[in-house]
Amino acid sequence: MIFLLLAILSSTFIFVLFKLFPHFQVNTYQAIVFNYLTAGIAGFAMNNNYKLLKGIFDYKWIYFALFIGILLLLTFLLIKYSTQNIGVSITTVACKMSVVIPVAFSIIYDNEKIYLTKVVAIILAVFSIFLLVKREKNKTITKPGWWILFLPFFLFVGLGVSDSLVKLIQNEYIKPEDSSFFTSSL
Repeated sequence: MIFLLLAILSSTFIFVLFKLFPHFQVNTYQAIVFNYLTAGIAGFAMNNNYKLLKGIFDYKWIYFALFIGILLLLTFLLIKYSTQNIGVSITTVACKMSVVIPVAFSIIYDNEKIYLTKVVAIILAVFSIFLLVKREKNKTITKPGWWILFLPFFLFVGLGVSDSLVKLIQNEYIKPEDSSFFTSSL
């Protein structure tokens, strides 16, 4: 239970940190890259199987992992920009609602029955992001430009696609004993 609470707090706190970084003169780009490298190194170190690291490029999934890793890094940069220019609430909702993309992907990938309630829920989730941006645009957007309104949508798609790709690669290429190694590679 404590790990669940820590996961919820850390995943929520990241948005607040991105909003506060400029006030404390923290270079957000450096913080993101440093965090990303630290998390990867810590993941590999905790894996305790250094033999796997020597032959990392022999795995079929490594290039997918590199692609997903770059996508996630770009998404973090979008989160930073969206949080600092649109606001924490809209950015958080867009990121959290992105779960509908891997859910929809899983329904299709696993050949589950598609019920009307599932389809309506997915459509409402996507539509809610546009309603949030429209409602809040005069209050929270600090920089001009019509394209800024699309940041939540780009976050929604970027995070959803990356999560869907992780599921696909894990199911198609990853052996159970390599799962933590794959996650560290992202």
